[in-house]
Amino acid sequence: MPTSQPFTVLCLASYEKGQPFLRQAKAQGCRVFLLTSLSLKDTAQWPRESIDEIFYMPDAAAEGSAHTWNRQHTLNAVAHLLLEHRIDRIVALDEFDLELAAWLRAHLNIDGMDETTTRRFRDKLAMRRRADRAGLPVPEFIGVLNRGGIGLSGAHARALGFEAALYGRRDRHPET
Repeated sequence: MPTSQPFTVLCLASYEKGQPFLRQAKAQGCRVFLLTSLSLKDTAQWPRESIDEIFYMPDAAAEGSAHTWNRQHTLNAVAHLLLEHRIDRIVALDEFDLELAAWLRAHLNIDGMDETTTRRFRDKLAMRRRADRAGLPVPEFIGVLNRGGIGLSGAHARALGFEAALYGRRDRHPET
């Protein structure tokens, strides 16, 4: 691989986050590309002095979130970018972009954390199980993987003297 080009980082940000990372990557000598939501184009305060190029993805509102991108369209856009530019790393600047970044890396054969490893950081049940196995203190929990477990989790919570809170494995908010 030719070393004449700087190390290039493609940063994904469906929300306005990660400004310190963008600044530090540039300070370290990286070429920095930012792929972000079109809905942020006129409002986000990106450190433009630290970004070589900004690319925008249209929000796929039909998918339920103003900051969700169509995966296939995102893959097509990044693949098109790769026609002209080498990309050494794809970095998610927000927690909610981790899985997309891993998926893109897998499809484009770019080094970095794979989808299975990424899920360990996004899946609340997997995180608790790993922490518990490692001997770290975790609150009481029951992994509910089917409908029968819902009743079991309620009974478990009542036995411990509190209400049950059901968390989606990757959702943002609990349901009580």
